[in-house]
Amino acid sequence: MRGRYRPFQQRIVWILLMALVWSGATPLADARLRRRATTGRPSPSRPHRVRASEADDSERGGAKADSFERWTQRAIRAEAALGEHWSVDIEDLDSTETLFQYQSARRLAPASNRKLITMGLALETLGPDYHFQTEFGLSVRPEPGSSHYHGDLILRANGDPSLTEPFLKGNRNPSEIFHTWAQALHKLGVAYVHGDLVIDASAFGGDQNTYPESWSPTHRNYSYASIPAALTMDQNLLKVSVFPSRPGLPGRVSVFPSIEGLSVVNHTRTFSRGQNGVSAIFAEDATTLMLNGSLSMRGGEEVATVPLPHPLQYIGQLLRQSLEDAGIRQTGELKIKTVRVAGDTPTAPLAERIGIHESPPLSQLLLVMMRQSNNFLAEQLWRASAAKATGLGDVPNARQVELEWYKRHGLSWIEPGWDGSGLSLKDQFAATELVRLMRYLYHTANRNLILYVLPTSGRSGTLRHRSPGSIGARVTAKTGTLSGVSSLTGFIRDREGNPRLVFSMIGNAHESTHGRLSGRINELLCLAVNRLDADIDAGRRPRSLPRESYSTVPINPALDTLSEGSFDSVGGEPSE
Repeated sequence: MRGRYRPFQQRIVWILLMALVWSGATPLADARLRRRATTGRPSPSRPHRVRASEADDSERGGAKADSFERWTQRAIRAEAALGEHWSVDIEDLDSTETLFQYQSARRLAPASNRKLITMGLALETLGPDYHFQTEFGLSVRPEPGSSHYHGDLILRANGDPSLTEPFLKGNRNPSEIFHTWAQALHKLGVAYVHGDLVIDASAFGGDQNTYPESWSPTHRNYSYASIPAALTMDQNLLKVSVFPSRPGLPGRVSVFPSIEGLSVVNHTRTFSRGQNGVSAIFAEDATTLMLNGSLSMRGGEEVATVPLPHPLQYIGQLLRQSLEDAGIRQTGELKIKTVRVAGDTPTAPLAERIGIHESPPLSQLLLVMMRQSNNFLAEQLWRASAAKATGLGDVPNARQVELEWYKRHGLSWIEPGWDGSGLSLKDQFAATELVRLMRYLYHTANRNLILYVLPTSGRSGTLRHRSPGSIGARVTAKTGTLSGVSSLTGFIRDREGNPRLVFSMIGNAHESTHGRLSGRINELLCLAVNRLDADIDAGRRPRSLPRESYSTVPINPALDTLSEGSFDSVGGEPSE
């Protein structure tokens, strides 16, 4: 009988102990409470420091800052406790009135808000209807009736980023374009080429085709950090698919667009059961692909996407293989030309053109770049703008072209960036600078295009799943995300859908605090929307404003599908 009632006794003891804990009526708790009550400050033996939990106590349970003043107080506490730094500017779009500012002149890393500058520069330098052209042809005319061609084959490119699946009709493998060109050359009767295959990528200069110096090594080998070059294919990425085989054996490997010119060391293993996971990385020789990981017989395809270390060499090998497959023997070398010598003319015509690929217009490229925050497209367009303006699209020239662009519009104090995408932490911009730029872009002939390609809260792009509070689709802006960086720059609309406020919000921190930083940005958005509505309701702002008529480039609504789904897994922001 005694043992029968022991569980009941244990329950009574447990309930009493829990009651003591919940009431705080323990000797130790009482002593601490009495000490704090009498001194009014923490115990001198335990110096008080503002902790992250204390800095954000008021945010627990969904509590939000209910005023700009309270948001400012939190930002000051977070700077001391969490190492956060902020630059915020919210202004009326039709006047110089400031709605809210916090350290607006402080320069911080903007992450992908940098793409706004790339977009503006490209629109003015290239134009919304600009088409990239990649052409293949001959350095001299072939002798009629001869199967032997004595001259060079030239593939000339100027940065076209559209040689990739989503932009190609029928979602073709981009290497099929080379097969088409090789077949066209063979139809001319050419069977032997006594000359070199020259990849003319000189439009982008000598600092292309390798990992950019201004990027942190932490981004290397990630698909969002593919390497810019004047000649591209499939965003200069390899898609490695690995399938389970039999237990104990390596997985079966497929490489897109092609495995040509590469060697694969396959250390993957197939197991009867277990978790799937595959990684791919290039060895130091830049041609050996190292695969590691495990595959379950019950699992399916595992995909790893890895940047090409030197894309020009890889693409050149693909063209060379296409020539061989077409029955053309080339006796010369594969030459990669990235630097022009004296006397070179960037636009010198080929003696005979064999084939050409033309990109979609810039307006369509911008739609994908901005909606999906595609880093690769941004790098290509930044360099291509410099190449169009000066004939050379290397980093020093691109920075100079950007600086001249600022000067033309009265913004000469802004420092040019170090890349086109915002991956470089050397890029530093203040919120007030981005607001000035957005105000300028809004009053150009490309206004409607810019508003169209930017993500909209709750609807499209990187803001598709971000609509804090009750703001709905009233924010049209560019997001920015890196480890320890969160930013948002764009426009806030009134209830009728008219852009009324222009803003930039940039947060930096020492650690990866994207959630906390973006949460504070969401609070600012809600505060700005509420203030705008209150001002309109109180008559402090007009309910509707006359809008000037601006010309715009027609946009095919079907492109929304392209921009929303094609680049979700590669090329975009690291964390969004």
